[in-house]
Amino acid sequence: MGLADKSVETLAFDFGLLYRIGIQGMRLGMMVQSLGGEVDFDNRASKLPTAFKVGLSVDAYRSGAHALLATGEFAHPVDNKERMNVGMEYSFNQFFMLRSGYNIGYDTQKLAWGVGFRIDTSQTSDIGLDYSWEDLDYLGTSHRFSMNFSY
Repeated sequence: MGLADKSVETLAFDFGLLYRIGIQGMRLGMMVQSLGGEVDFDNRASKLPTAFKVGLSVDAYRSGAHALLATGEFAHPVDNKERMNVGMEYSFNQFFMLRSGYNIGYDTQKLAWGVGFRIDTSQTSDIGLDYSWEDLDYLGTSHRFSMNFSY
């Protein structure tokens, strides 16, 4: 029996909180990820890797159609070393976004950047198109494309 013939099932929960501080668009977020759940694979039981994360974002600059968002995130996985992500997003008229970030404490992930477009489809909905590039050190680079719809 090969790996493709095996399967596991479990139940886990993610909990999060977002607090809008009210000073210069500052937001504080916290979450617990993969809480609970245990998997039994190949007659070996183990818990899912729970992670605790906290993040902060602030509107660093906002004038007319131009905005600059600064972000930071700290992660404490219970089974690995602590990690941190920092980044910036420039947006023009909430239509065009240019993003850059750096991952600290990861084995391969380092510099990342991206570009995005948001198109309003009605007064309460929009479509977003995003592209990102990430340096994965000796693994090469990663290109990601996404499309989302929000309402």
